[in-house]
Amino acid sequence: MPLISREPVLITAEPIRLIGHKVVHSHAQPQTQALWQGFRPRRGDITGVTSADNYNVQQYPSFDLDHFDPHQEYIQWAAAPVTADCPVPDGMHELILPGGLYAVFRYRGRAWEFQPSAQYIYGEWLRLGPYDLGGLSHFEVLGPDYLGPGNPNSEEDVWIPIVSRT
Repeated sequence: MPLISREPVLITAEPIRLIGHKVVHSHAQPQTQALWQGFRPRRGDITGVTSADNYNVQQYPSFDLDHFDPHQEYIQWAAAPVTADCPVPDGMHELILPGGLYAVFRYRGRAWEFQPSAQYIYGEWLRLGPYDLGGLSHFEVLGPDYLGPGNPNSEEDVWIPIVSRT
């Protein structure tokens, strides 16, 4: 059964430089599997990787908590964190995640079983707490406990951008 930490850790993150692949798609017509299948074999081409972690980033043009549109297009990234001077390999792109405040939830479960956890984060925790959704990118850090999208014991950190309501 999928689990999400009920109380996140609040982290003020510094900017992070990433290099990877990106795709424009929607939740109604996802291309996530193809994105990661294209990135994984090319990760070794990146010379300045700073950790074994991978980043799954979503850049939404807007994010309406009250009216989710599965057809809204957004940019998704499969990327690795890199040094400031790392060259960008041919066919890849650079992304700078800006620094800011994030609520970091720990998720364990299969990727396709995340929906109830998303409903908790956006529909309960965010609405009832002292924070609003921030305008930064949403992302997941796939670290050493990430065992793949179909493994029920896979763990990842879900980073949600937030701003104080006060």
